[in-house]
Amino acid sequence: MSTVVGWDIGGANLKLSVLTDGVVRATLQLPCPLWRGLDRLEQALDQARQRLDWPGRKTRHAVTLTGELVDLFPDRTTGVQQILDVVVARLPGPLAVYGGPSGLLSPAAAREHPTSVASANWHGSARLLAMTGGDGVLVDVGSTTSDIIPVRDATVCHQGLSDHERLVSGELVYAGVLRTPVMAMARSVRLDRQQVPLIAELFATAADVYRLTGDIALDADPWPTADGGARTVEGSARRLLRMIGLDFQQAGLDRARTLAQQLRRLQLRTLGRALDKVDGAGTARLVAAGNGRFLVHELAQRLGRPCDDFEQACAIHALDPDMDLANFAPAIAVAMLWEQTRD
Repeated sequence: MSTVVGWDIGGANLKLSVLTDGVVRATLQLPCPLWRGLDRLEQALDQARQRLDWPGRKTRHAVTLTGELVDLFPDRTTGVQQILDVVVARLPGPLAVYGGPSGLLSPAAAREHPTSVASANWHGSARLLAMTGGDGVLVDVGSTTSDIIPVRDATVCHQGLSDHERLVSGELVYAGVLRTPVMAMARSVRLDRQQVPLIAELFATAADVYRLTGDIALDADPWPTADGGARTVEGSARRLLRMIGLDFQQAGLDRARTLAQQLRRLQLRTLGRALDKVDGAGTARLVAAGNGRFLVHELAQRLGRPCDDFEQACAIHALDPDMDLANFAPAIAVAMLWEQTRD
């Protein structure tokens, strides 16, 4: 058997997938608040190894990073190198690091080319789509960010490569469906025929919005809520109404849900504008990934464009047909890319 574990090391979450002979056998997501210290990454890696069984040193590991961006590190180069130090020490067996257009690199080469390694997980997903799934626009809406990457003629057609370049091009949008502060989702909302500015405080997050709209499960967000309160409909309503200076007892659940639906529409509009900037004249299908892929499907429907989930487009097979694969696209992608280069 050939086993490859794909690791997607972010600033807030650690995601991994275990592939055996090309079939996804397991996936796992663990909170990893890397900005609080490298020990959080060490703990998450150790916990992952305890919870999932793979055959030790015969297992290969493919790693992609975005966690170098957190403010624990003075710059991305330092972040890449220190994260790699932890990964190499914690993961026995052959290890490769995804370097964007440079492909899979040895840890030594990755340290020498940190800008290629930094925040390259989106490219891994798009490369797998280019190799296996044909043309399309990959739209990965995650907990914190959204990536929009066209694939044409089996080529990843990105305009930007660094975070800065991709923010300018519209290919990177700092808006997700769980961790995004509500104050970053809009400047104001219309309620009771009035335009109401949102309070610039971290009173609520996107998870509160999508709990109220019913798009995510109540416990979908593993992070503490903005006020440390419960992940319930009433708790989300209380936090969201605080964004416009109202108490739950004063405004009630219906107004909170009205507010949530409006914020959902505004975020969908933001995603649509970014897609128009990246691929405005296109008619190709959208390929939906991430825990916010429900927005991608709705956007495709509004635009009259076909839409497939990532695992369908890339013909990814799982041991359990109910496994949530699209939420682990980069981790699966880098594992599959190395699986295809097996000895």
